[in-house]
Amino acid sequence: MANASLSWMLEIVRFLTPVMLHIFNRCILLKIGVLLTTRPMGGYLLGELMLVYTLLEKENTEELHLFEGEMLNTNPETCNVPAKSICRKMNKSESSDTKFACQDEVAARKACASRGRIVCGTCVSHLYTDY
Repeated sequence: MANASLSWMLEIVRFLTPVMLHIFNRCILLKIGVLLTTRPMGGYLLGELMLVYTLLEKENTEELHLFEGEMLNTNPETCNVPAKSICRKMNKSESSDTKFACQDEVAARKACASRGRIVCGTCVSHLYTDY
């Protein structure tokens, strides 16, 4: 269904450079829950977007922050971790330890709840909101 409803977008992105494709993904496709990636031999691959969470420990404070990333159904082994945490108070480069990576929302909720107050409240509240 996603492929049929987005076929017009595939015609547009045939002419995009990799940088323009990244901007197109960020501005349009992520809003509707799909992600467009390039294939090694040319062309594009449309995949459903799955949001995943990574919990990192901030060096020198031992506070834990959540990072919301993306995982494609076409490559379930990896996910990306953005540069900033959900609360925007931690950079990925400030991490001293990874508590978990690439977990879905339910698993992230359970893992954060078991760790208690050491997890950033702003980050954790993001797991419980629907907007």
